[in-house]
Amino acid sequence: MIGKKLLYQSKIKLIEILFSVACVDRELDIKELEAIRKIANLFNVSHKDFIDAKIKVKQAFELKTVE
Repeated sequence: MIGKKLLYQSKIKLIEILFSVACVDRELDIKELEAIRKIANLFNVSHKDFIDAKIKVKQAFELKTVE
């Protein structure tokens, strides 16, 4: 299983990459958010790290971070 072989920091980086792909069109759709959340849950990424990744990427794309 890929989730068991990745280091935790690599899992977070992957979540950040997924958020980056989702934000390329300058908006984060709820379906994209939920898909990334499911992947984060499968990788046992904490909710805090998930939110931190989302905020980090949204700030990089200059998107609103509070919804």
